[in-house]
Amino acid sequence: MSRKNYFLELQREFGITTNQYSLLRAQARQIIVDEALNARCHPAQILSKARTRHVVYARQAIMYRMRNELLGLSLAQIGGILNRDHTTVIYGIDQHAARLNKAAEIQTQVNK
Repeated sequence: MSRKNYFLELQREFGITTNQYSLLRAQARQIIVDEALNARCHPAQILSKARTRHVVYARQAIMYRMRNELLGLSLAQIGGILNRDHTTVIYGIDQHAARLNKAAEIQTQVNK
């Protein structure tokens, strides 16, 4: 199912208005663009099958942000937007959360 179909499914499933749908779509697109810029890659690489480290990390950060910032999106819907399976989304969210926790631990140790 294409990304557009997932957004349409979301619109029907939750009964959101066209304005809310447009806002949600714009927010998802903005998250993708923001993380692609942070990773110094093109947004198309995020949606591709690329498996280089910087692209994978950016994709996992997008999964994490979508899950936490775009409330109401299921794992399958996030996966549909990014052309991935929901199990890949679960793994990506867990990996990004682990990196965030490790960075916080290191920062705590440095500040002691």
